[in-house]
Amino acid sequence: MNAIILWNTRYTELALDTLRGGGKSVDEADIQHLSPLGHQHINIVRHYSFILPEELAGGRLRSLGPQP
Repeated sequence: MNAIILWNTRYTELALDTLRGGGKSVDEADIQHLSPLGHQHINIVRHYSFILPEELAGGRLRSLGPQP
């Protein structure tokens, strides 16, 4: 579970930085309501296993994909 929380936190941070870097306004009050656990794909009673591609295991992040 800790790995999922860390993963979601890192990508939320990356998404916010990308928005800010693109000139978008990010309200700090909204950020306070974000949670790394608030996603449908997280089931806290399930067992998860991860096999990461080598470049991700080395600390590199995946691309966020196309930006609107």
